[in-house]
Formats: sequence, structure tokens, C-alpha cells
Amino acid sequence: MKTRLMLSGLLLAGCPDNGGGSGMGPGEGSGSSTGPGSDPTSSSSTGPDATDATSTTGAPGDGSSSGGDSTDGWPDPKPPLECPDEYNCNADQDLDAFPLQCDNAPDHTNPDQGDMDFDSIGDVADLCPTIQSPQNTADSDRDGVGNDCDLCPRPASVYAATGVGSLSAAFAHRSLPDQGDADGDGIGDACDNCVQTPNCLGYGEDLEHELGIVLDIEDPQCQADTNGDFIGDACEGTMLDGAAGPVGMGPNDDFDQDGLRNAEDACVRLPVANPSGAHLDSDQDGLGDRCDNCPFTPNPDQTDADSDSVGDACEEAACAERANPRPFGFFDAAAGGWCCTTAYRGEPLFDPDGNPLDVTDLPPLGVGVLELPPGCDGEGQPLTLDDVDSDEALWEHMCLLPQWDQDYDALPDTCDLCRWAFDPTNAPFVDDSGMTWPNDGAVCNGEYHCSAD
Repeated sequence: MKTRLMLSGLLLAGCPDNGGGSGMGPGEGSGSSTGPGSDPTSSSSTGPDATDATSTTGAPGDGSSSGGDSTDGWPDPKPPLECPDEYNCNADQDLDAFPLQCDNAPDHTNPDQGDMDFDSIGDVADLCPTIQSPQNTADSDRDGVGNDCDLCPRPASVYAATGVGSLSAAFAHRSLPDQGDADGDGIGDACDNCVQTPNCLGYGEDLEHELGIVLDIEDPQCQADTNGDFIGDACEGTMLDGAAGPVGMGPNDDFDQDGLRNAEDACVRLPVANPSGAHLDSDQDGLGDRCDNCPFTPNPDQTDADSDSVGDACEEAACAERANPRPFGFFDAAAGGWCCTTAYRGEPLFDPDGNPLDVTDLPPLGVGVLELPPGCDGEGQPLTLDDVDSDEALWEHMCLLPQWDQDYDALPDTCDLCRWAFDPTNAPFVDDSGMTWPNDGAVCNGEYHCSAD
């Protein structure tokens, strides 16, 4: 009888925890995946009960929603969720020793159960890992960053700006997970009509916007644009020291005032942030990695059928129409907006029959899985709230990771019939009567099921 064995040490948390867990980033350390033959009943959850904390909507003075009752500004821990006395693998689909009743991320193997905001949603799956929320599904623009902490939360179609002539495509709004906010007014650079000039409800130079305050961008005092040309009244035609031209959308203008003319700026909406004075453009398609939905595959058209911030040119065909945004993490080193780390950390790998796998046995995998992203000088380290002064400071280190593929079979989890068992063919399960189950994989059911004798 074959035994279903999981790959050991799968891709783990995209966001570290603050005290409750190990603070691991993606694939940091591993702790092998726990499956049949282990003793998961000895584990206990460190996750908290859900709270009613939600983000606030308003103007200056409304305060932040990210706190609990802690005097240091961080949320207070809640009582741990209780795991059942008897372990049953049927209730532990990700085989991390935490069954559904007490697993704070049931779709992700996360034996550390890190949860830095103590909202019972594990950091590895939390779209707003520093803001308490009783739910974790609100992501209007499908970029992988939750509405409560996204500085550009609305769908790209809302921001209908285009440039002039050949620059029209460059200025087209796309859903970007980038959370840069150069002027500190609470409107992200990717959707700000005045990138370097504060122009929303008084936030900016003298009043700092706090993460978690959801702004009323329909207010006349936010992003005012009297002539409707998608350039804010507060900055149109102005020019800061060091800029290459005035704020505008023409080829010789400098919309983001970063010292690069629009015609030579690979990310016209995102100020360049490296000493070379240019955006890293790994695939040389004219779009910088930070604003390119396929940064390592040329695709100047940026076509994205499912609007998940991952272009069709670099998505597995079966997932091209399923929203499957890249996760994010917090690291002390990044290049072009990508975390300087790899998902695979050298842990032993096995196929479903228990045979060892070498990395050379794996199918071609994307950048960031086995190799560091271009531009990385070395391995970065994951950051926690203990490493910074505020949650805003942590978000300054936000960077992107590869799409979830927890078994390294080149099939993103969203489209993988057995996301914790290596099977590049993605074969469906056929039962003893010959019936095919199209939504159930062959290598995690029948004789490969965790409960099979």
C-alpha cells in the first residue's frame, strides 16, 4: 500500500509574527510537514480568538484601527484556540498538525501558527497582517493586499488615467501591490494624482496618515482634480527640486518628480528608489519590476485576464483566469520590489510514494523559488514588529514573493488538485468504480489519502 508523504518544509509565512510564532518568512526554517506517522497531538495552537476590531473611515484625528489594549501600541494576545484531544488527519488538510478547529491558516502549512495582529488569521494567509480584522477576504483590486491596509484599494478601472501619445500605456492604471506613499498622504503612489505633493484630507507633511485609516477618497478635499485630467490640482504644472520636468503626462514631464522624464521612466507613477537613478527592469520590456505584472517575462501589453496583478504571460495557463495574486512578506533586502529570498530552503523533498526528490527533478519554477530575484546581492532576512518602531515602518519593507506553490510542482495552489503532494501532471482521482473526480487529485485521494491504511 502506498503512503501519502508530503514534501518536507513547504513554503511558509509571507509575514512574520510578533511573539506568538517563530517570525519566519517564506520558507524560513521549516519544521517538516507533519503527516502520517508523526505525533501531532502533542502540539497546541498559539492562535487567538477573533476580535471585532475593524478599520475606520475618516479624516485626521480619527485614529488608527490597528491597536488592541496594549500600552506599547500593539494588539493584545487573546486566549489560544483549542485543538481537539484526538488528532484526525481528515481535519488537517495541510498536514501541519493543526486541525481545522485550531488552524489559523488551514490552506497553508504553517506549524509556527504566527499571528502578529492576534486576529486568528495566520500571518501566512493574512492580507492585512498588522491590522486586526474578523475576516480576511476584502481585496477589491485583487492584488493580494487587503483593503484595510491597501493604499490603493479600488480596482484599476476606477483610475482611468492615460498619458499622451506613446505614453498612454505607461500611464494606464494597473492593480499594483506596491505600497509606496512618497508624500505620506495615505494615497499610494500607484494611484496618487499628486505623487510627491500631499493632497488628501490634510494628511502629509504635518499630519501623518496612520495605517488602517481608510480614507474617503470621494471627499472634495482628497485628490481634487477640477479639470478631470487625472492630475491633482495641488501639483499640476509644479516642479520640485531635482525633478526632470513639471508634473504632467507628456514625454518631457516628470509625473512622479523623481528626476526621470516620463519618456525614460520605467515606472512613471512610482518614484525611483535606488542609487542608480533608474528602475530595475529585469525582462527589458520597458516596465520596471515594481510596476510590471510579469517582471521576469517580457509583456509590454500587461494583459491580465483575471486582474490579479499577475500577467497572463507568466501565469500557468490553467490559472490565467483564476485570481491568484502573489503573496508578500517583510524583508530587510529587496530588489525591484521583490523579496531577496527563496521559497525553497534546502529541505528534503519526496514524491507521493516516498521516493526522494532532488531539485533537478523539479519542473521549471519561477524566479524566487529556487533562485534569488535579479538585483539581489544576497539573502535577506525576514522582519518582525520587534525589528521596527511601528507597523508603518514594517510596511516600508513590504516586498513580493512567488505565487503559492507549496509542493513545488509548478502548479500554483489555486489550480493544484493536490497542493501538498508533488504531481506535475495534476491528474484527477479515479475511484475503484472507474468514476473520475475532476476536482480531486489522484495523489491525495484513494490509496494516497492520509487516512489510508
